[in-house]
Formats: sequence, structure tokens, C-alpha cells
Amino acid sequence: MATCLNEVITNMYKNISIGDVMCPVCRGIFIEPVVMPCYHGLCLQCFQRTMEETSLTCPMCRKRIGGWLRTATKDHNLVDNELWAIIQKRFPKQVNAKLNGEEDGVEARMYYV
Repeated sequence: MATCLNEVITNMYKNISIGDVMCPVCRGIFIEPVVMPCYHGLCLQCFQRTMEETSLTCPMCRKRIGGWLRTATKDHNLVDNELWAIIQKRFPKQVNAKLNGEEDGVEARMYYV
């Protein structure tokens, strides 16, 4: 059964577009994405900064995530590693540009086209 679930997840991510993996905080491609229980996602760095400044709520919908955050941190599964691997595989140029602090032009193409 796990194989079927893996196939479903793989197929879900197969047609992923750059717009699907953009962080709403930094407006760059997700780096080590954190997907909250409400299904909103942020880069790990943006997530950590946001959690320091908010009352443990999703910055998009304000759903409280304190319990989930404690459990995910304790279990060392805060980052969605499967999504992160797919992002690295599908968008290596954009990932490398962001990791190197370079402007990759993704935001300009997304919002100003």
C-alpha cells in the first residue's frame, strides 16, 4: 500500500510549476519547504522568522499551529523533504541562484508578465 501512496504523491508533484513552489514571504522558490497543517508553505528560514514574530499561527490564514510545530520539531520532520527533493530536481537553476543569494528573476516572471 505504501507503494501506491508513493505513486500518488509522485504523480501529484509531477506537474508542479514554479508558481506552486514560491514562498509568499520572500517571494522566492522554496528552500527547505515547511508545509503547515493548513497546507500553506514557507521556506524554512521564512517559517522560523515568522514563528518568532507571530503567536504560532500560519501567516496566511492565521490557523494556530503550536501543537503541530512542537511535534514536528521534536520528530525532526519540519521540512517536507519529499517536496524539497522534487524542487531541487525540477528547478535546480532557481534553487542554486537563491542559495547563492543571486536574483533568479522568478518573481519578475511570476508577477509582472
